[in-house]
Amino acid sequence: MNFNIKCSILILTITIIILIPLQCTGSEIVLKQMSLRDGIESQISLNWPLEDDTRIYSNKHFIDVQQVAKKSGVDLLKHLDDVAVSGYNSSTKKFFMLFYNLAEQQECDKEYLIQRVKIRKVSYNKKGKKISDTKTYLVEAMKTSRKAIKRADRHIKSYSLKKAYRRSIFVDIEIGCGTMTNIASTKSWPFAKNKLYKLLQDYSSKVGIYNQIDFDFSKNYNFNFNFDRNGYSSVEWPDFINN
Repeated sequence: MNFNIKCSILILTITIIILIPLQCTGSEIVLKQMSLRDGIESQISLNWPLEDDTRIYSNKHFIDVQQVAKKSGVDLLKHLDDVAVSGYNSSTKKFFMLFYNLAEQQECDKEYLIQRVKIRKVSYNKKGKKISDTKTYLVEAMKTSRKAIKRADRHIKSYSLKKAYRRSIFVDIEIGCGTMTNIASTKSWPFAKNKLYKLLQDYSSKVGIYNQIDFDFSKNYNFNFNFDRNGYSSVEWPDFINN
């Protein structure tokens, strides 16, 4: 008997995938929450924290903020150790919120950070129909030292209900390392040396220079709040605020 044996050879091809971890460049903006006390003290003196609380209570910055807060039923003295505070006075229909933060970066080759803010305000009537929807834009620069802004960034908002039944406010912020042609294009602080802050565009309904920032890298964050004629209010804080 003759046997013809055919052999089939199966060749397996094994593909080896090697994962190579990417090195972090450090090009990141780090936002840090801080107590209201530290935030207020940073506005009073660069040598904060202060040892004497009376320096806070007698300072114009604290007095002005306290007066605004009281209109919404908030006593700042009771919240100095909190990282944020909000309040709504259902009688006066006034809403208030406040927090401070620091911004740090390690890789920016400039002595400042640029920040832009967009606020959208939406009002509704009792039936839930939108009666107004507006946007305003702000641009500012903050001087840095040792890779961090030299003074805390204050976020204070105070709004009234006006003729609306409900209002919703949406705040979008982007802060980063970058330049603006003919405005802030140098590595050194391009404004008065004795100033730590420069308002480049105040809140305006016009976009203006809002889109003229060339960011090398940046960080976006947002917060929003709602309040209505029934006394209801709510706040959604930025993700780095543990309130």
